[in-house]
Amino acid sequence: MLKIQNDTIVKLLRKVIRKEAITKEEQKTLDDWRTDSAHHQNIFDDVMKEARWENDLKLLLARDEKAIWNNILSKTRESHVTAKVVESKTSRYNYAAAAVLLGAVLIGSIFYLRSGSHKEIAETTVSAEKKSVGRDEERAYLALSDGSTIYLNAAKNGELAREGNSRINKLKDGELVYDAANPALPDQLPLTFNILSTPRATQYKITLPDGSRVWLNAASSLRFPSSFNGEERVVELKGEAYFEIAPSSGRPGRQNRIPFSVKANGMSVDVLGTHFNVMAYREESEMKTSLLQGSVRVSNGANVCLLKPGQQAQVVNDLSLPVRPRRTIQVVTGRNDEAIAWKNGFLRFKKADISTVLRQISRSYKVNIVYKSQPHGSFSGIISLKTPIQEVIEVLKLSGVNVVLDGNNLVIHEPTGA
Repeated sequence: MLKIQNDTIVKLLRKVIRKEAITKEEQKTLDDWRTDSAHHQNIFDDVMKEARWENDLKLLLARDEKAIWNNILSKTRESHVTAKVVESKTSRYNYAAAAVLLGAVLIGSIFYLRSGSHKEIAETTVSAEKKSVGRDEERAYLALSDGSTIYLNAAKNGELAREGNSRINKLKDGELVYDAANPALPDQLPLTFNILSTPRATQYKITLPDGSRVWLNAASSLRFPSSFNGEERVVELKGEAYFEIAPSSGRPGRQNRIPFSVKANGMSVDVLGTHFNVMAYREESEMKTSLLQGSVRVSNGANVCLLKPGQQAQVVNDLSLPVRPRRTIQVVTGRNDEAIAWKNGFLRFKKADISTVLRQISRSYKVNIVYKSQPHGSFSGIISLKTPIQEVIEVLKLSGVNVVLDGNNLVIHEPTGA
């Protein structure tokens, strides 16, 4: 979870509503907050829909707890909020629910609920929050620089929007393609950023403005400029993606090649033209860069290594560790088939510990892992992503994992006979 001050987010939201100019650093802060959770994105969408948020934001900045509470409470009473409020299609009910959600998220613990009626509203807030998260977790979306959001499954094929020098098109197979109209123009345009985000159990393919292709794995996000300008091409990744980088010879009249860089959790992967995979989920103990073609430079702090095809760089991903241990990069071979299996519709494991296997299944099948007992041992095998979850469970049981499907949860129990 990002540690961004509530005041900072509120001020940025107010600027967006007023359509005031924001700096690149402010835009990145807001983008990071939006992609940190589906719930944050849901709040942002509600804020953009309602101009009436302006008064609430002023109250938040003033830290007037009584006024905030009275304002939100009056809206919930006026709209007769119930646990089903977020299912309503009317703007009045949506606004009342959003008022409760924003108060709960941005104000946090400043509300001290004492009366029975307050308790009822607090329970409604929790219920509404859970439903909002569940709704957005099911949709892949593209966030544009003006704050608008395109939910991709519902979007029609064809041109979706225009950003800077690029036309954004959705193809019949669902792929997004950024078509740069005039290669000489980007240097004259302001730098704007878009974000492609996928939920669990969903992958998405995109062609960037420079012609590079990216396959974004489940539960991941990619932040990238709508047009590449300047002397570098930089994208930011959360989660996992496979890249096929288009060589760039620079703008007309330039002889230099423009490098392409992927930033992920403090690690940087720099290339000119190559095929590679980057896995940088926050919940995994290691970040892994797997090279299939070309060459890449992987850096983490002061530590740098050059990869050859067939090699994989592994970097410790524990953010709680001091800086120096995190800089260690280990290079191994023979792991690429396992690393890119997801792109071809499979999960492939070779002596992987059971907890790692379960995390991948959670992302690929949109199920939650509940540990009643910590599993032990390793697993080797290949699972097609078209395999029903019930059959995956049977495979795990044959491997000695005592797992039970309970609704949307995979519950891990003590091994039988333990």
